[in-house]
Amino acid sequence: MFRLLLLLSFVSVNVFAFPVESRFDQVSQEIEDDWSGRFADSRVIKNMPRYTEAAQKQNKKYFKYYLTELRKGMRKKKRSFSPRGPRYKTISKSERKQKTLAAMSKLVTGLTPIAETDLSQILNSGLLTEITRFDNSASSYDSNISDDDIFQAARNVWTALGIQIQMGLPVKLSKSIFGYSMLYPYTDNLLDDPRLSGREKMNFVKRFGQRLQGEHVVSRNTYEQKVWDMIKMMEADYPRSKFPDVWGAIMLIHQGQVDSVRQQDPSISYEEILEISIRKGASSVLADAYLVAGELNDSQFQWQMEYGFLLQIVDDFQDCEEDFKNGHWTLCSFELREKRNITNFALKSSVATALIFQDMQKASMVKINPQAFATGIQFLNVQSALAQESYLSPRFIEQIEASSPIGLLGLKKFLSQMNGNVDAKGFFDFVDLIH
Repeated sequence: MFRLLLLLSFVSVNVFAFPVESRFDQVSQEIEDDWSGRFADSRVIKNMPRYTEAAQKQNKKYFKYYLTELRKGMRKKKRSFSPRGPRYKTISKSERKQKTLAAMSKLVTGLTPIAETDLSQILNSGLLTEITRFDNSASSYDSNISDDDIFQAARNVWTALGIQIQMGLPVKLSKSIFGYSMLYPYTDNLLDDPRLSGREKMNFVKRFGQRLQGEHVVSRNTYEQKVWDMIKMMEADYPRSKFPDVWGAIMLIHQGQVDSVRQQDPSISYEEILEISIRKGASSVLADAYLVAGELNDSQFQWQMEYGFLLQIVDDFQDCEEDFKNGHWTLCSFELREKRNITNFALKSSVATALIFQDMQKASMVKINPQAFATGIQFLNVQSALAQESYLSPRFIEQIEASSPIGLLGLKKFLSQMNGNVDAKGFFDFVDLIH
């Protein structure tokens, strides 16, 4: 995603010509005020569910049992023993699906605030079916594309389909979602191609920008034609003359990335980083939302911007130490540089997660409990906190310890087991099994 946004930073475009700009500025200011206001309210964390040591001990047993059942359900063959040695029986896909879903349901509903009805609604929404369809469509369109490239594009597809669920829309992989998502691996691969000179890459960047703005640009090679085809898919769903806000939202990404170049400057201020983070994160999800719906009302516009900013800070939390080492200054790495402590940032990230998903309910976005969406984001916050525990205060660690249903030790063990075991093929195989 970063390289696509970097490409956009070279695109010369007047984003102020689009009507979404004034509303975007207004909401950006409101989010900036929230960062030092309601997102800094530590009482929100204190009001989160708490687990006693006895409850956590019992939950660990529950978790271990159903995690084992989940793994059993995913196995393609069942082993038994006889006097002649082990025997293996192939398990049908329907039986594997049934066992896997049953174990997953027990794990999720037993250890999180997600209700069984909410989980069922998400699983039956068509989300998994459309992710599988995207996998197949990408492979059919381009027989040379790798699993990792499809997985990269699928992350944006997942975001877009999730927005459809949030907005109460039918979950469907559209041409525009497919095209926009495939731009990520296609543009990344071109910039990484050692056979192309820097001059050739910059020429593509210029031509890509012209094509993205709607100009007629003849492709110079087969690979460039693929990129043009993706933009054409977006235009098929959203003609520029009829949907100026869609293309205005896409070009807002440009402005955010132009500004983000300053995040490499060691003299950048905290206030400047905050403004950049809001605009960059908000614009990325806003573009997805417009590609999903075509138009947004005021409450949807505001919530998608909040959601985009939230995903940005959660991503910055995950990459905090690496960004610090690379001299890339985010809200998190800046705190690490100045204070050698990121507790304040971690607190705000957790509070923002809770409050932004409350806003989702107020905006009447969905009938599903917002906790069904918030739980996954909070898990990423806790995971990031564990990875950077030495930069957090003991009191904050105690707070997240008490809020974990299996305790931090149990969570660390689970994450260490999962680390390196989830790849692109494994992800699509799992989705294909349970969809």
